[in-house]
Amino acid sequence: MKYFKKNMHYLLMTLYLFSSQINAFSFDNHNDLNIGITISEKTYTTKTYDKPENNTLLVPVANAGTPESICFGDSYQIGEVGDIDLFLYSWTSSPLDINFDDDIPNPLVFPNVTTTYTVTVTEISTGETDEDDVVVTIIEVPIDAGSDATICEGDSTGIGEAPDAGYSYSWTSSPNDLNLNPFIANPSVSPTQTTLYTLTKTSLTLSCSDSETVTVTVEELPVINAGTDATICENQIDYSLISASGPPSGVSYSWTSSGNGTFSNPNLLNPIYTIGPADAGLGSIILTLSAENNPGNCDPITDQITLTVNSNDVLALTSLAGTDSQELCEGIPITNIVLLQFSFYPKAQVKGRKKGGARGIRTPHQCS
Repeated sequence: MKYFKKNMHYLLMTLYLFSSQINAFSFDNHNDLNIGITISEKTYTTKTYDKPENNTLLVPVANAGTPESICFGDSYQIGEVGDIDLFLYSWTSSPLDINFDDDIPNPLVFPNVTTTYTVTVTEISTGETDEDDVVVTIIEVPIDAGSDATICEGDSTGIGEAPDAGYSYSWTSSPNDLNLNPFIANPSVSPTQTTLYTLTKTSLTLSCSDSETVTVTVEELPVINAGTDATICENQIDYSLISASGPPSGVSYSWTSSGNGTFSNPNLLNPIYTIGPADAGLGSIILTLSAENNPGNCDPITDQITLTVNSNDVLALTSLAGTDSQELCEGIPITNIVLLQFSFYPKAQVKGRKKGGARGIRTPHQCS
């Protein structure tokens, strides 16, 4: 019995020393000692230190997540569910991405390019750290909407790229181009005004897409008018092209003649044309006005008038008083004009009348 009490004393002392690990103890019906120790399953890694008092501390294990490939413009969640009460989380990225929460266990990222994300997990009480990284790959869709171009009214140009197998194409335009074929890779366009075209190219397997724009500028041609057709006498040496019209600036002008006359300045909009020696013999000449934008890429536009030049064989109607004179070029009807002239001036004379001309003029009017 004495031996038993002594052993019990040692046993009780041992139980006291390990009381933090013992849940309960008791004797069964056979006087055997039952000791209950609670065993819990831990979700964190433990680390053993040389000093017993530091045993069973939590050790951080970083998990940046699973590498993934996503379409441009899509998002992806990295990391894993963590415990912000026990650990600190810090994310970095390469290349730099500033558009995500970098201090939470599992942020949502929206990279524009393939990016490596690195997480550092720190155990708050000890400062222990661990790192892990994950790569998010951006699936890029190669796309080329073409180069910006300038065309003239009525011309056309090609946009887009050579067809790429495995992709679909869709075009839109602003303002709307009703003649656009929107479902081919490289349509030919002929807009009537400057137009912005947008190409969307989509992968048929991954459904990833990208868009790009191209601008087709339409050069507007100047609106010009060479004036109205006219008839002059050969002895009217100069003719003013004052009735010609066009933009006052941004346009280069040039006049030409089918005759041999000259212009005071052929590069003015309203020059003076001087009759040439052969112009009357031609009967009529064509005066052509050309105009082009300055600067510009389009061919000049033209307009023209017909200038009829009659010879100097004319009728001169002059009153004896020397006033109210009138000259008529050869070939122009004069009957009504002569009679009207003579009714007001009974002593008027007709000079330069060809033989047999000025019929219907009766005495006392004299024809010479």
